[in-house]
Amino acid sequence: MADREIKLVEADGPVTFRIDAKFLEHVVWSLLLYDTEGHNGKEVASSVSADHKPDEYPFPEVVTNLKNRMLVWRVWVGPLTSPQPGASQKHLVNVTFSQKGRPVSGGRFSYEDRAVFADVARFITS
Repeated sequence: MADREIKLVEADGPVTFRIDAKFLEHVVWSLLLYDTEGHNGKEVASSVSADHKPDEYPFPEVVTNLKNRMLVWRVWVGPLTSPQPGASQKHLVNVTFSQKGRPVSGGRFSYEDRAVFADVARFITS
């Protein structure tokens, strides 16, 4: 069971996943959506991002179909790039879930200096 909860508002419409990486050559990510019991996972999106721009994935499911479902996101980061040659810069990956263009409660996650990571949360609705 996921300890983290991403709180969605049914009236606010579709949910968007956004991943933004700083000071990295590329990021490989995937999203897996599970049933309410945490079983029967299905990859719903994946991408390789090498353009230094945030990636976004709009969930096609309506919010009521996401209620109590678990979500796992996996991220592999590429080599570090620095704004200046020889500079030592930590890389940062931000993950945000939003509705109506605004982050939802419990929907912001940051990861610093990790080469590979995964996280899990459960969607709840009001």
